[in-house]
Amino acid sequence: MGDSSRRSGAGASHTLRFGERVGDACRVAGTERRGEAVQGITVEGLDHVAIRVADQAASAAWYERLLSVRRVHEDAWGELPVMLAGRDGSGVAILPARDGRPAGFAHLAFRVSRDAYVAARRSLEANGIRFEEQDHVVSWSLYFSDPDGIALELTTYEI
Repeated sequence: MGDSSRRSGAGASHTLRFGERVGDACRVAGTERRGEAVQGITVEGLDHVAIRVADQAASAAWYERLLSVRRVHEDAWGELPVMLAGRDGSGVAILPARDGRPAGFAHLAFRVSRDAYVAARRSLEANGIRFEEQDHVVSWSLYFSDPDGIALELTTYEI
């Protein structure tokens, strides 16, 4: 996703660059929480499913033709990944299968508000869940795994 900024969480020291003060109280479901683990993360919906493919250009053309999805974020990200979205904004991120990673499922991404993103980051840290944070120019994302090892992403476009 272009020149993304990456940081790892759960024990690492880092700050959000888009101006959010993590040390401040986060508003979660109308309740201010200070210094406690937030158990529920409010998602707005599915953002995308990321897949790895053998031929990125051919797969992108196939999805565009079959599902009538449109290319988004191309100016910011170029070809990595190819992001295709439907009318509601949800879609598929197409990544090349490389570096020993086979074609198939990569991760499931949920869209969250900025407040939910900050609360989720605090919750992941408070619960000792390892995560990676990335600045994708048009969005910010938290990457982590569920207890079964399924890769998940929480992303906000409210930057």
